Order: sequence, then structure tokens, then C-alpha cells
Amino acid sequence: MISDGSVALTLPNWLDLAVFVAMVAAASFGWRRGAIVGLLDFAGVMAGAGLGATIGGTALTHLAPGSVRLLFVLVLLIGLVAVGATVGHRVGRAARTAVSGSAARRADAVGGIVAHVVAVPLVVWLFAAPLGSVATVRDSTIVRAVDDVAPFWLTGLSAALTTPIVDAGLARPLPPPDPSILDGPAPAELRRSVFRISDLAPTCGLRQSGSGFVIAPERVLTNAHVVAGSTKVSIDATAGPLTATVVQFDPTMDIAVLAVPGLTAPTVTVAPEPAEPGADAIALGYPKGGPYTAAATRVHSTAIRRVRDIYRTGLGERRIYTVDGSIQHGNSGGPLIDTRGRVLGIIFGVDENDDNVGFATNLPEVLDRLNDGLRSDRPVDTGPCAA
Repeated sequence: MISDGSVALTLPNWLDLAVFVAMVAAASFGWRRGAIVGLLDFAGVMAGAGLGATIGGTALTHLAPGSVRLLFVLVLLIGLVAVGATVGHRVGRAARTAVSGSAARRADAVGGIVAHVVAVPLVVWLFAAPLGSVATVRDSTIVRAVDDVAPFWLTGLSAALTTPIVDAGLARPLPPPDPSILDGPAPAELRRSVFRISDLAPTCGLRQSGSGFVIAPERVLTNAHVVAGSTKVSIDATAGPLTATVVQFDPTMDIAVLAVPGLTAPTVTVAPEPAEPGADAIALGYPKGGPYTAAATRVHSTAIRRVRDIYRTGLGERRIYTVDGSIQHGNSGGPLIDTRGRVLGIIFGVDENDDNVGFATNLPEVLDRLNDGLRSDRPVDTGPCAA
């Protein structure tokens, strides 16, 4: 607030205001153009942007860093987006001539309003979110709202479209993970509370392994996909393997709670606040079933995402961290911690297209979903093997 009591508009506020004005204008355009033209126009824009990103990414390897390379990529992208929009618009207008009758045209016009209004914040998010600094785009209410509901595949599309621009020098990407954070005491101190989990799943035809950590006395938290289909589960404690019983199994949230009688390892500390983009973080666990490993990572983003369950048959919403760093098979179920050793989330996967990008579910959200698993000793069904 400023001294006269009025609200000081920041850059994110101005961005939100500009997007809102554009949405109002888009509603007018949408009524006149209709849904058919609008959707095909948008498809043309995306096709042009995708082609431009592909060509631009290839061309970067042959151009020296500098203003010429940046100008080339920008002109290429803008030019191909314009071509795609023109083609899409003409195809849409031709297709719209097939719409006859006042009711059908009115429905097309109403659909055009919706399509055009939705397209504005979506396009802003697709191209601005990966390029914005913490103080500008990331604080935009509209960008954050789209970021919260965007599915994984759309997030990947956003990164693919803007990576050539970032690489060409328009925006500064996040720095790589800082390996010096591993020199702190946290990884060694938490080793007592992070375990390798092994289980036998005869119907899967394999012996599975993953990671887990102590979430309460005699209780270990891990991923549901680590123990799915299992008939015998154990954790590798210092004194030897300890038998564990699955007492909670949630395939939608991808969490499982193991009861481990006799386990005396200390409970982890939960981070009081979520980590911001750019923050240092450490992934702990047993990658590929090997020894205890700490890997330096950097938080890329945190947002609510719709994520497939472990059987790939449904979707569930959860707040997740996307982190840059080396996370491998076997890290699943391990903790993502801050540099003070407080747990931010539970690791559950790696980007299928980039093994240097991993995902972790926000731990406070997981704790809210834990039920009798923290008290009951009764075993539960672990379902079929994970997809």
C-alpha cells in the first residue's frame, strides 16, 4: 500500500489487468468469429509455434550465442505462428460456412466466446510462465491459476515451446543444482530415518525396491507403486531386514504406510512452509536399489496438478514439486528435503522425456490423507501390480 491509501500496482498486477482486458476483447471477437474459427485459429497458432520451436531448437546448435541468434529464433517463431494463425483462420472460416440455421450459428457464437476467452490466459501461460522471473510472471494471479490446473502434458508443451527462446538468451533459466549443499549435515543425519524397501510381488514376476522414510513411530511412508501387488515387504534397517506390513494403500495419491514393529528410528521433521521456485533441495533414497544416496536438486515449480493414478486408469489432484536434478528409479518413496533437513515432499517419479526432472508430492497434503495407517496394525490389500 502507498501513503494515500491506494493500491500500488506491481508488474504482475499490470499483467493480470492486461490479460483481463484482452479477455474482454476476445469475448467480442469470439462472438463474431464463432467457436469453429476460434478453435482452428488456435490450433494453427500452436502448430506454428511447435514447428518454430522444433526448427529453432535445431538451429541453435549452429548459431553462436548473441543477439543474432536471439533475433533469428524470435523472428522464426513469430513468423511461423503468424502463418499458422492465418491458415487456421482461413480453414475455420471455410468450415463455418457449413453451419446453417440461427440456432446452430448462435451456439457457435456462444462457443466462440468461451473458446476465445479461455485461449487468452492459456496462451499467456504457455509462453510467459517459463520465461518470467519470480517477481513478475510467477506472481501473476492468472498465470498461477492456470499453472494450478494445467496437466502434465500441457506443462511439457509450455517448456517445449519456450526452451529455444530461453536457450537463445531472452530469459535466464534457473541455475543448475548446487552440489555444495550436500556438504551440510542434513543428508547424514537423516540416513537413520530413510530406508530401502524391498518386496516380493509374485504376480508381477519381479522383486521390487524403492525408498521410504519414518513418518511416525514404527511407521514408514512410501509410494503405493513401490509395494503394489506385494505379498511380503521388508525394510533394510541397520541391524538387518525388518518385516513390514502395509496398513494404508492409496493408488490415487500414490502413497502407502508400512507398520514396522520394533523400528526405533527417529521421525522426520516436516518443513513448515513450501519451498519457492529456485530453492535448493535434496533428494534422499536408494536409486536403483543401491546404497543410500543424496542428490542435489533445485525446485523448478510447485503447483496443483492432475496426475494419473499408479494404474493409469484415473486422475487425481495433488500439489507437487517439479525439481531439476538426478532422480532415478528406486528414489520413489524417498523424501525431498530442504537444506535444513526438513521434508518438503515424497518423491514419486521422473519425467519420461527428461531424467533430470523429477516430481514429489507436497508432504503436508499427504499427511492430510493419512488415516488409520498411523494407528492400525491391520494389513490392507495392495491391489494388482502397478502399470
